[in-house]
Amino acid sequence: MKTERMRAWLLVYADDWQQAVGKISELFTEGEWNWVVVRADHVEPSDGFPYNLVIPIDAKDKPFLDETVAQIVEMSGAKHHAVALVKAHAPYPPQEAHCFLTHREAEGDQDWDGEGRYPKSPGRNPWG
Repeated sequence: MKTERMRAWLLVYADDWQQAVGKISELFTEGEWNWVVVRADHVEPSDGFPYNLVIPIDAKDKPFLDETVAQIVEMSGAKHHAVALVKAHAPYPPQEAHCFLTHREAEGDQDWDGEGRYPKSPGRNPWG
């Protein structure tokens, strides 16, 4: 199903990925309804995939997406980057995606009953 917001995966290569993630993490609680930086995953670059960070972004519209991408690229010291726009979600709404939580990830969170597979994303929300 097509998304009503601008959602994208920002792919970044930063020489110092740990420092980049530290700076990007400052955005995790910013943006209100205009944009959300969901997380920043460190990934191993491979042949044909020259990026070491994958950052999902949810934005109200294209100008907010562009602004957020520019901010992250600058903050991270990205050598190069690419943006993959989400055209449709499967499943829809996206928080219906399954997840697996380790014992450490689920520990102390009342919404999760220990380690295992769950039929909802940990980032689920009531509005979809």
